[in-house]
Formats: sequence, C-alpha cells, structure tokens
Amino acid sequence: MTFFFGEPFKPFDQLMGTLPSASASALPEQYRRLMTDPSSPILDFYPSDFEIDMNGKKFAWQGVAKLPFIDEKKLLTKTRKLEVSLTKEEQLRIGVMFDLLYVHPVHSLSLQVHMYYQLSYQLGPYERYLVPIDTNVSGGMNGFLWLSERNVLTNVIPSPIHGLEDIVNNQVYNVTYLNPAKHKHIPKPPAGVVIPPKVLGPLDIKPFPVLWHEDNSGRRQNGRERPSVPGAMVGPMLGEAAHRLVKSTLNIKLNNSQSSCILEPPRNRKFPGYYAVYRPRPTALSGYERGFSEDAHQYHGNHNYTII
Repeated sequence: MTFFFGEPFKPFDQLMGTLPSASASALPEQYRRLMTDPSSPILDFYPSDFEIDMNGKKFAWQGVAKLPFIDEKKLLTKTRKLEVSLTKEEQLRIGVMFDLLYVHPVHSLSLQVHMYYQLSYQLGPYERYLVPIDTNVSGGMNGFLWLSERNVLTNVIPSPIHGLEDIVNNQVYNVTYLNPAKHKHIPKPPAGVVIPPKVLGPLDIKPFPVLWHEDNSGRRQNGRERPSVPGAMVGPMLGEAAHRLVKSTLNIKLNNSQSSCILEPPRNRKFPGYYAVYRPRPTALSGYERGFSEDAHQYHGNHNYTII
C-alpha cells in the first residue's frame, strides 16, 4: 500500500464543499456566484431541492439529506481562478500559515524560548536560524523553534475583534513551531520506561462456556456448593441418559448409523395417536377416535395413550 502526500483544503474551498447555496453570504462575492449563478459550471453541486431519507427517523431534521457528491478536482479548478480577486485580508485568511507555540513563563521550555528571542529577535527574517527543541524540558516534544513575522514579544495584545478589550499584562511567549525532520518511526517505549509486571494469570481469564449438564462445579446455590447426592448421574453420563430418554419417549431411532447422531422419526407412521397433516384431528381426547361406545373395553384399557 502506497500513500501520497496531499494538502488540506483552503478555508474558502472547505466552505464551498460544506455550505449550501442559502449560506453563500459567508463567502466572498466571486465565490457566491459559483453557488447561485445559473450559468455556474458547478451549480449542480448545490441543488435547491433534494430528497431527505426518513428511514428510522421521526423528525425532518433527523433525516439524511441525499446530496450529490462533489468533484474535488472540478471544484478546486474553479476556485483557484478566483484567488486573484480576493482582498489582502481575504488572501491572508486563506493562506497556509505556520503553527504557533505558546509557552507560559512557569513552563520549563520558556527559558529556551526566552534565550532564542534575545539571540534572534534583532535579526532579519532570513537571517534567523532554526533551533531544535530541547526534549528534556519540553516533556518529550521535538521539533524546531523559529521566529516569523507573526511572533511578537509584547505586553499588550490588541483584540482581533472590534469592541472587545485588549489583553494587557501579557506574559506568554509565542514562537513559530516547525515539524521535526522526516525520519523513520520505530514504535517502542521511550528510554528508561519500566514495564510493570504482569498481574493477570490464567485463572483471571474467563473460560469458554460449557453445557449445563457438564458444568456442575460452577453452579452454586446461595453462595454455597450444591451438595452431591450419592449415586447421582452428573456430567457426560447425565447427558447420555437424557438422550436415551428422549429417543425412547418419542420412538426415535438413529439414522443408518450410531455415529451420525442424526435423529429421524420412524418410517411407519400408522400407529395410534399419529395424525398426518392431511388427516383431520379428532375433537375428543386421545382414544375416542371412533366415537362413544357402550362397550367398556373400547375406552377402558384397550387403547394406547399417545402424547402429542
């Protein structure tokens, strides 16, 4: 199996793939037209009428909307052409930025970040060098530290939202974080890890279930072992006796061989008390099939009682 590196969708492209045309106002003007203009080449991605699957649902908002699949390449081809029409602020919003790492002064990594600021803050953006993170003070996190144009060491952070107050007396460092160099990953415990001893044994593993007539040791009554009765049949002997009782009661014999264990009813089915599907069943009790008779021998002791 081979994996290829990809890239995430830009924010506006992500919204184009998730929002309906009714929410087009959240996008720039040029992007809105792709969702609402009748001449848009991707208008079929945003249907105004669609089916809702209500299978197993009670309310409409619980249903599953059956929407067409969006062709990723076709969508990105159209949106890439619109990026030149964006304002500087909008282009900044869709740009791929570096990750920022925020460190409080009480953290052990703050000393390395503070020293890096003192050494590199006065240098130009292209003169600043990467510093590997000290894993002994970062809690095992590796990577690189760097200063970009977004990193500012200041006590006052202006609010990005109009109307909210600025953050004053700021003491948190922010620094650009870069991923470590590509290397082969070997999953193993870190150095110095002490593997705890095993506490589970064979007796802690739940055994496979057994048949009821073979498991007399595990059955209890009121938390106590059931007392054994002298001469009682238990285990496999009880199972064999139960099979013999069933076969003798139902007049069932083994099919062709004793080892097949396939039970079938007798072939001669013309015996008293047996009624096929096509024969009507008498409404009286078994033994009164020929009706009421004055002869006492007809219904006292001269017939076979059969349990159906």
